[in-house]
Amino acid sequence: MTDLAYDKQRVAQQFSRAARSYAEHDQLQRCCAQALLEYLPKHCESLVDIGCGPASHSALLAQRTDFYLGMDIAPGMLSQAQQCQPQLHWLLADVEQLPLRANSVEVIVANLALQWCNHLAASLRECARALQTNGQLLFSTVLAGSMQPLMRSMQQLDGQTHHNRFLTAQQLADQLAQVHGMHWQTQYQHFCVSYNSLTAMLADIKGIGANYTARVHSGYFGKARWQALETLMETHRTNQGVLDLHWDIALICGYKKP
Repeated sequence: MTDLAYDKQRVAQQFSRAARSYAEHDQLQRCCAQALLEYLPKHCESLVDIGCGPASHSALLAQRTDFYLGMDIAPGMLSQAQQCQPQLHWLLADVEQLPLRANSVEVIVANLALQWCNHLAASLRECARALQTNGQLLFSTVLAGSMQPLMRSMQQLDGQTHHNRFLTAQQLADQLAQVHGMHWQTQYQHFCVSYNSLTAMLADIKGIGANYTARVHSGYFGKARWQALETLMETHRTNQGVLDLHWDIALICGYKKP
């Protein structure tokens, strides 16, 4: 199947619409941010937070640096961020066209943001260009096999794929190998978010803006299809009485070689 390109204007609009609700639905993002913090130095001179969103973890990152810059593609996200943390610095920009000088930043963080790149290796090269020697790039990204059993249940009903492309671990390794001058360390973690209902699960996905897909929509959530999906998902309810949504996440730490 041919991969479809993300329409960055639509991506920005989708996340802008989700800006006000984001903090109510970002459990996965917070878990991944906490995991990335383990790799972060206790202090650095400058830090750029790519895909900063509505400043959910900006205060924590700002404590570790003399200069924090939050960057996002979505104007609505930056508006929320400025309201939450007006003392910090913010920039509307796309990592695929990174407006940073070469060798200018000590640390770059991108939490669940780079899976929205159309050209991951090129975006990582842009980050590497902006890093100082011995600088650090920390990012998390969603891997293939995530969002189960929801995606599998949706596909059962009509045979269509209803999620964006996610890289396999091998494809991610291949992308990293295309970025010269960096030393990479990769860790894989499995996260599970539990819900009382399908409605709550889909509200989370929509609430963080992640319901954008590059694929053609087919009017999926008519009443009949909704009921059919609910029936399928109920077969996955656990012994604890919840519906789980599973995520496979790669946590990557890269250092710019001398």
